[in-house]
Amino acid sequence: MFCIVILIMSHVEGSQKTGSRNVFSKVIVGSTSLTDDTLTKVSTEDGDNLTVGLTGDFDSSLVLSSEGTGSDAVKIDVPNGGTKFVANSGVGGLTIQNKTHLSRSSGRYYLEEFFAQLPAAIPTLVGQGTNLATSVSYNSRYTVILTNKEGSDVNGTEYVTFTFNNELIRLYSIVLASIQYNDDDDDNDIILRVQIRNISNGSCQIRMINPSAAAAVKRQYRIAIIVDPHVPANPNMVLTGSNYNDLSVSYSTDSGGMLVSTGDTVANHVIVGPRNIDPPTAWFNILWGTENQVNWESTLRTGTSVDDTAFWAGLKLEEVGTYATDDNQAYFLYASNDDLGVLTTNTNLHFIYSIEGVDYISDLGIAITADTTYRLHVAIDSTRTITVWVNDIQYSLTSTVTTGGVVVTTGSTRSVPLANDINLIPYIGVRTSTNVVKTLIIGSEKISRVFE
Repeated sequence: MFCIVILIMSHVEGSQKTGSRNVFSKVIVGSTSLTDDTLTKVSTEDGDNLTVGLTGDFDSSLVLSSEGTGSDAVKIDVPNGGTKFVANSGVGGLTIQNKTHLSRSSGRYYLEEFFAQLPAAIPTLVGQGTNLATSVSYNSRYTVILTNKEGSDVNGTEYVTFTFNNELIRLYSIVLASIQYNDDDDDNDIILRVQIRNISNGSCQIRMINPSAAAAVKRQYRIAIIVDPHVPANPNMVLTGSNYNDLSVSYSTDSGGMLVSTGDTVANHVIVGPRNIDPPTAWFNILWGTENQVNWESTLRTGTSVDDTAFWAGLKLEEVGTYATDDNQAYFLYASNDDLGVLTTNTNLHFIYSIEGVDYISDLGIAITADTTYRLHVAIDSTRTITVWVNDIQYSLTSTVTTGGVVVTTGSTRSVPLANDINLIPYIGVRTSTNVVKTLIIGSEKISRVFE
């Protein structure tokens, strides 16, 4: 057993060690060395910690002071692990005062996303029904409508109007429309023109006008529509999934961050991932390879119910939550049933990493509950082994292949080395397995890699 107690009272100066007010005392048991300039503890097992503390519920301070003049006048050297500063919520929080500059490691490349701008769905081709006068409905800032040929042979100087229903359109919205494509490139044919009319809350009218005196030829048109172009969507992230649109995300008024909501049908899901279409984004175009010592983290908060719910977050090849889909991956998964793959205990959070199609599933023993915040962290080191934390607590990872997974506990056991040079992509998703909307709040997402 090891114990060290350092008691500090006010204004200990120089070599003074006694007095009515200024006291420095020590009690040392175990393999510890305390000399004039060094305090050393030899750790022999996990949890064999060295603690220097100031006790007593008073307005007192534990001060680490140096009058050194070098660039490392105060140095914290952590060659093998991470460094954590914890400031409990209260009066002070964590304050860093710096008279020159404060910088991250110049040896790493960092990205952070707090979703101050909400992601939009990837522009989707929406088909029209019976004829050119049939209404079209889709809730997105960016929509491409593929019209029906029927009714497009508009007589000379006449027009056909259809309604575009979109809940993002408000009474004073700016709605832009243009014809991008038609199925006949014959320049001698008459092409209809497009005009936006009667903008109101939730809809506008799209008028297809024949500017010529002769009748138009039947054809299909592709009409691109942008709602409020002065309000840009998130340039880094996009939405994908099943039965989703721009209204699948909103600002959380309860927790802060972005509220992600599924549709109300079994298997509906919404996925937040890097923008993988032009214009390019660093989140997708920078390579997050298994050899690049990638760190990924996110803060998530569950919805009012976690029944009939699944969510996943981490590094994958494909966006879906099913762990059998990707041969190589490293991500967290909660699923209340086995729709995304067999799990030991569906009420618990699992961590899954896969190497060339072999799945290693760790049941972290963390029971997922409603309205609860989870801070998730994945770190891949120079040997391509993984370390994971949940709410700043490290959990061991299994190296055994077992159907449904292996129960693990807190600890420092890392993963088996991942396959080399596999470029992974960060994704976060939520899914419903009932006919009820399920939600997940994303507070932030961060990723970094070595710069070399």
